[in-house]
Amino acid sequence: MQENRNVDKILFVGTFPLRQSSFLSGLNNVVAYPMHERPNHSGRAIFSDTFGFTEEEIKHLLEKKHQNKKLKELRLYYNGYRTSTG
Repeated sequence: MQENRNVDKILFVGTFPLRQSSFLSGLNNVVAYPMHERPNHSGRAIFSDTFGFTEEEIKHLLEKKHQNKKLKELRLYYNGYRTSTG
């Protein structure tokens, strides 16, 4: 990736532990922004209000597709997924 002139930046999104990975060991300038860690200078994690859905948004989407009864199943499946802002 570093030798490809057509690549300026790469965004990795997911649950992959970048810091512990050996396949990325040749990369420099890697900055990790974990969704669950709060930086010292603010009360919330960087980007934590940008990813995911609020419960109200999920309810709206389910209502739109006439799947209102699925909310309980989604809660069980995702097991209360949260970012640092809740």
